[in-house]
Amino acid sequence: MRRNSPARNHQRRSVRSAPVCEPVERRVLLSTYMVTNTDDGGAGSLRTGMVFANENAGVTPTVIDFNIPGDGVHTIKPLSPLPAVGSVLIDGYSQPGAMPDTLNVGDAVLKIELDGSSAGAGPGLHLANGAEVRGLVINRFAGQPAILADPRTGFGSQFQALVTIDGNYIGTNAAGDGAFAQNNADGIEAAGDCLIGGGPDGRNLISGNAGDGVVLSGGAANSPGNVVEGNYIGTDATGMAAVPNGKSGVHCSSGYLSVIKANLIAGNAGAGISIEGAFNDVSSNRIGVGVANGATVAAPLPNGNNGVAIFGTGNTIEQNTIAFNHGTGIVDLSGVPVNANKNSFTANSIHDNAALGIDLGGDGVTPNTLGGPRNSANHLVNYPVLTYGASGTGGTLVSGTLNDVPSIGSSIEFQIEFFLNPKADPSGYGQGQTYLGYLLVPVDADGNASFTFTLNYAVPVGQFISATATQVGLPSPGQNFAPLLFGTSEFSADVKVGLMGDVNGDGRVDFKDLVILARNYGKPGTPDQGDVDGDGKINFDDLVMLARNYGRETTNAQQALALSSAFNADGSAVKRLKQRRHTL
Repeated sequence: MRRNSPARNHQRRSVRSAPVCEPVERRVLLSTYMVTNTDDGGAGSLRTGMVFANENAGVTPTVIDFNIPGDGVHTIKPLSPLPAVGSVLIDGYSQPGAMPDTLNVGDAVLKIELDGSSAGAGPGLHLANGAEVRGLVINRFAGQPAILADPRTGFGSQFQALVTIDGNYIGTNAAGDGAFAQNNADGIEAAGDCLIGGGPDGRNLISGNAGDGVVLSGGAANSPGNVVEGNYIGTDATGMAAVPNGKSGVHCSSGYLSVIKANLIAGNAGAGISIEGAFNDVSSNRIGVGVANGATVAAPLPNGNNGVAIFGTGNTIEQNTIAFNHGTGIVDLSGVPVNANKNSFTANSIHDNAALGIDLGGDGVTPNTLGGPRNSANHLVNYPVLTYGASGTGGTLVSGTLNDVPSIGSSIEFQIEFFLNPKADPSGYGQGQTYLGYLLVPVDADGNASFTFTLNYAVPVGQFISATATQVGLPSPGQNFAPLLFGTSEFSADVKVGLMGDVNGDGRVDFKDLVILARNYGKPGTPDQGDVDGDGKINFDDLVMLARNYGRETTNAQQALALSSAFNADGSAVKRLKQRRHTL
């Protein structure tokens, strides 16, 4: 629930205009209750305000404001569980001197603390339909979540209404550094149709809880999920130091259709995110990486286990940074049957995790198997096999092959995504630090495809490129919807970026390379036979590309080729790749 916004300004009308009837703007009248002391009951107490809100829920929503005399943090210590409450805004930022975050550096000032050390069993706050809580420090509750949010609990309405939790410190002290203030269970448990967070002014700090930071336990295939957006989970208020939750940062225990977006999830004792539900979207989060605070590269702030652990199906993990975690970047343990929905991982930056970047089945690198889906995590989609990578004056080329589900009766395509890494993964099978782009590649009746990926700029020679494959669901004739992604592979083996035109691989482009190309001119061939552009044919285009790089060597200076002009400070590519659909 939000306060009413100011009335809209209406355009001026000419005095000669005919009379116009304008619609009256709909308004909701609010009751206001003022908390003026830290007592556990009686006039001016928070508990009495919550009772007042429930009594008026069928008539009008209530705003509970604070105006407790004195400076500093005011601590309210309930002596028994507080009542469930709905159709209410509990606004800790109304206390004089309090203010929400205005920047991305944790500058919020919170003045109202809810200390559950004497409250006994029960959640700290039980929020029912239409409730919002903001600007509170909530800590020291035992046995149940600090906040239990369940819009299905009705106050004043038979319909489910959004519950909003924004701008709170949950599990820490008022300074946001977590000293001696943890809750002894989960931070928040949300049962569907809950908004947790928002922009900087709505950011919750959810850290130092003994259980999970956030548990998403509600939702169903045909009902609204939860939105968890813009929070710091497992860190201090600055995002630069760990204040661990005792288990996962976010645990989607049974939820459907939830969105976990743009959060900082780092420093937790367990996984960053654990998903047992289905059809959830995880996007634009920083998982295992702290706030940069002006540094070129953000400091590692690892989660104690995997970055993302998946046990459910149909989930999408996209455009996240997943790095430095003490386990796998993404581990898929879904083990689904062939006809089940798979999980897709796309356009993420995954690097420097202690185990693999992506692990299907949690058993290390899974060798490719010829054709066909398998009853295991993500159907064990085969990863691409990269055979060639080169960079130089002509840009960057990567060639490879893929074998998977045969295309019989209908076209089957795979989205091949490419990533640049400054170093090879110890396993030999990449992680993927800088997302370069993708190709859509169809497979033939035997499940085979070959491809060449091109960039119109040069990546550093001596670095490594890896790739993943994701099966694409295409619309049938007459259907109008975008292609869907179904199931992503593990990372391919790394291929080292060589110098374009260095046919014999000796680190220089010279007469020896020209001789090899000349011997095979006009024939089909491979890069080590003179196919410089990776198109499978040795022709004039290859000769031109070799000539452009003639005389070059792979020195240290050339290995750092145009890095400052080709990449932004965060490692993203300045120029877009040339995307083209490849035919067989």
